Amino acid sequence: MLDARVKVTGRLQMVGDLAGADVGPGLLHARLLTSTEPHALIRVDTAQARQTPGVAAVFSGVELEAALGRPARFGPILRDQPPLAVDRVRYAGEPIAVALAADPDAADAALTRVRTTYRPLPVVTEARTAMAATADAVLHPRDAAASEAFPDLRLRRRPGSNLVNHFVIRSGDADAAMARAEHVFVDRFTTPAMHHAALETHVAVAVPSAERMVVWATSQTPYKLRVQLAEMLGVALDRVQVRVLHLGGAFGSKCYAKIEPLAACLARITDRPVRVCLDRAQAFTTVTRHATESLLVTGVRGDGRITARRVTAWFDAGAYADISPRVIKNGAYGYGGPYDVADMSVDVYAVYTNRPPAGAFRGYASPQA
Repeated sequence: MLDARVKVTGRLQMVGDLAGADVGPGLLHARLLTSTEPHALIRVDTAQARQTPGVAAVFSGVELEAALGRPARFGPILRDQPPLAVDRVRYAGEPIAVALAADPDAADAALTRVRTTYRPLPVVTEARTAMAATADAVLHPRDAAASEAFPDLRLRRRPGSNLVNHFVIRSGDADAAMARAEHVFVDRFTTPAMHHAALETHVAVAVPSAERMVVWATSQTPYKLRVQLAEMLGVALDRVQVRVLHLGGAFGSKCYAKIEPLAACLARITDRPVRVCLDRAQAFTTVTRHATESLLVTGVRGDGRITARRVTAWFDAGAYADISPRVIKNGAYGYGGPYDVADMSVDVYAVYTNRPPAGAFRGYASPQA
């Protein structure tokens, strides 16, 4: 390792080390107020907070978009996530207001004066439950054993849907192979949400100028991030530059945009460098690994050879889609395991719930499958 000595002596520069000399004068520190409710209509009053000594600005989601002059949404596939919640929160821990000041303590003080009113809404915290009121029957009607074991899964469609997307694999004739099987096993597996817990939390520093917006980011995907920032700000791609230093761990948590859109919006509005740095508690509610529930119906010959498999699985996407549509594709291909199963039928659903967004995590859904 050519950089081993630099690392063990603590001299490796990280984005969190950037100071005024690195980004120019006028650096503002952004502090976040997050929701205490998992699902609610909200009204955020920042009037008193803006009177806090030393504070440069305070924004709710509505005020941020008004100052920006355009709606702000981001996401690697579906543009469904706002930098700050607008009118509604969808998970506990979602950012609802931001205060900016040259002294971070002043920004913290301003947040204590933000007044938030919640009108709670129904909460769903499991993917299958979230989809139960809106989905068609997701177990194959011929899977009598599975239907008896899980009678609540005979689902019927109703208006509205929490479905993000549905990935399907059909290989061979699973029905015929299952009918010929000498043994049929019905199994249910669950995996919990997990957190990446990288030593370095998410940090972004956005620096505006007449030529371009420069965003220093703890990102694993700087070019994808650049595209989203340019799109959200409504500028040409060459008007945004993303710079990445060394990462203090990521494991998928720093794939795609997370806090960088907020930093860029704030820098654009204030015309000053803005630093957003999550504390550990905030990092826990920024992105997780998908929790899953999987039902497997497996047909086996007397000699132990697997002849057929039918899978129905739900991946908990959390409140926003992030990379869920691609994650469930990888998961779907993993349900055959290392075996040569010619006849397979796989349905995997990514479903919105009122949990923190789920995204990339080492293995990209293969561990769950």
